[in-house]
Amino acid sequence: MSNIVLQPNASGTGNITITTPNTNTDRTLNIPDVAGNIVTTGDTGSVTGTMIGSLPTGSIVQVVHDSANEQTLAQSTLTTIYNTQITPSAIGNKIFFMVTIPNITISLTDRRITCNGYIGTNVTPSSNTKLLTGNAIGGIGSGADNTVTSTMISDAHTTTSTSVHYASLTITTPSNASCQFARHSAISRMVVWEVSS
Repeated sequence: MSNIVLQPNASGTGNITITTPNTNTDRTLNIPDVAGNIVTTGDTGSVTGTMIGSLPTGSIVQVVHDSANEQTLAQSTLTTIYNTQITPSAIGNKIFFMVTIPNITISLTDRRITCNGYIGTNVTPSSNTKLLTGNAIGGIGSGADNTVTSTMISDAHTTTSTSVHYASLTITTPSNASCQFARHSAISRMVVWEVSS
C-alpha cells in the first residue's frame, strides 16, 4: 500500500492523505473534465438536485415534495399530508418511496404517531398499496421538541398500468394528543422514483 500526502495551505494544520488499497488488479479512476468538489460518503451538504439530474436509464425521480411549513394535527386524526401524482413510464416498472420527517412535537409525554406511505391508482390513499409504515415518538416531557429523522424505504410497488398513480403520506395522531411536525423550518421530504424492470 502506498499513500499520497498533501500538505495544507498556510492556514491549515492537517494533511490530506490519499491511500491506495491492497489490490492485485489494475484499477483506473477517471476524474471528470468539470470543475467542482469531490464528494465523499461522509459528506452531508454538497450534493444538490442539479447534480442528480442525469440518472441511469430507467431510473427516474418522479416526485420530490419538500415542505418547511409547520403543521398542527389535532388528536385522534388521520391526515393526508402529501398526495402527489406520479405517471409510470411502463407496466412492470418498480416504484420506490422514501419519507423524511425531521421534527415532531407531541403535546403529551411519550406519545406515538404513525406514518404510512401508499402508492396506487386510487386518489384515496388507503385504497392503494401500503409501501411503508413507521412510528415516531415525540414529546419527551410536556412541550419538548423531539428531533426525529424518519427515513423509511419500503419494498417496491410493481406497476400494473401506466395510468396516473398517487403517492401519498398519511399521519395518524394518538387519541389523547395533538402534534406538530416540520417545526423550526426543518424540511420534511417525500421522494418517489421509478426504476425499469
